[in-house]
Amino acid sequence: HDLETLLHICSQQSKEFEFIRTECKMLSPFYIGTRYPEFDEELTEKEVKEILRYAEKIAEFVKGKIK
Repeated sequence: HDLETLLHICSQQSKEFEFIRTECKMLSPFYIGTRYPEFDEELTEKEVKEILRYAEKIAEFVKGKIK
């Protein structure tokens, strides 16, 4: 799913979701490669680590909101 769209929906309920706006914006383009493999691009190890950090920050934030 487009994380920026989901963030917009969640932000209407709580402005605290703005805390993860940058991470959502950075991760959204990588969804295309999982959905449409012909558009997948090779990533460096550094890029993969950065993407994982973004995903972890989003996951931790959301887990904290649903507790």
